[in-house]
Amino acid sequence: MIGITFIGSGSKGNAALLELGNRFYLLDAGFSCKRIKEFLSQKNLDFCDISGIFVTHEHEDHIKGLRVLLNKNTDLPLYCSKGTFCALKARGVETAAFIDIAGGREFEIEGTRCMPFK
Repeated sequence: MIGITFIGSGSKGNAALLELGNRFYLLDAGFSCKRIKEFLSQKNLDFCDISGIFVTHEHEDHIKGLRVLLNKNTDLPLYCSKGTFCALKARGVETAAFIDIAGGREFEIEGTRCMPFK
C-alpha cells in the first residue's frame, strides 16, 4: 500500500505523512515538532512509528521541526541529497543515519521504487 496525507503545505510550512507498505515516513518537517506530533496522534501514531524522514530541500518551511525530531529520534534515517545534508549540518541539524538520495539515481524502499529528481 502507498499513501500520502498532507499535514500542510504553504509558505508557513510543508510536511506530509507517507505510508509505504506497513511503514510510515515524513516527507519534510516544516512544522513544529508539536504540530507534527499532534497530527500523528490523530492518526493513532507516534514518533516511534516513523521509519525515516525525507527532506526535499533545506528551506525553513520544509525543515522547521527537523532538528527537534532528530534530537528525539537520534537513529531515525534522514533521506536527502548530499547538498541538502551539508546545508542542514551548517544549520546545526545532525543525524547518525544520513541516506544520500541523488537526483536521477533510483532506489527502492519498502518495495517501492523511487526516482529523485532535481
